[in-house]
Amino acid sequence: MRSTESGTGYRGGVGLAHGVMIGLLLCTTACGGGEEAGSESAPSATPPTRVLGLLTAGEVVDFESCDGEAMSIDGPVLPDLISMHAGMTPGSEPFEAVFIDVLGTVEEGPDGPHLDAVELRRVAYEGGGCDRDDRTVFFRGSGSEPVWSIVIGEDGIDWSSEEGRRNFTSNGLYDGPRGEWMFDALDAAEATVLTVSIVQTPCADPMSGAWSHLTMEVRSADARYEGCAYLSPEAES
Repeated sequence: MRSTESGTGYRGGVGLAHGVMIGLLLCTTACGGGEEAGSESAPSATPPTRVLGLLTAGEVVDFESCDGEAMSIDGPVLPDLISMHAGMTPGSEPFEAVFIDVLGTVEEGPDGPHLDAVELRRVAYEGGGCDRDDRTVFFRGSGSEPVWSIVIGEDGIDWSSEEGRRNFTSNGLYDGPRGEWMFDALDAAEATVLTVSIVQTPCADPMSGAWSHLTMEVRSADARYEGCAYLSPEAES
């Protein structure tokens, strides 16, 4: 989904303050925010955190974290996870797993660790699972028709498209006119080459079916790319 364009990059980091701000914005519902003033609130529970792992769903739903810990799983997003699993896996092998990244709480239950999954961040059958290291990454985005991808992190913005791969610097994260998160990709002369906009609208890749909690738009002087994005666990922690 595009018009026709080129690359992007990063100089200034999102930084701790921006990371905290993003975490608070994304956690408003799951962490119990948004209550009316003066209303009684339940005793505070364990705050939700990002939990990543592999989910298999058949007659029994199983989950194994990326640390290799098996645990039971439940929560308000479990029906969505089961539906996505059925839609993404080709069904050629039994017990096929999909990678999931959820916001939830893990507590010890009578039969071992139990995950209460309250919000989805990412679900995918292939690509970018437990083996991906996002410790220096803030956002990832990608799209198809044509294929493109972008990584925004501590080391800059890495952009790939049909025209090739380029790295850029940036003046950092800022708020857009409609409340979106934005980055400008700058070339060596500090001229803006790409403008990246990220909104909290769920997105599904039309080719792979992979689901992400954010939608991204990348614009250049003569093209526009649209696709899916997600905030890395490290950036939200």
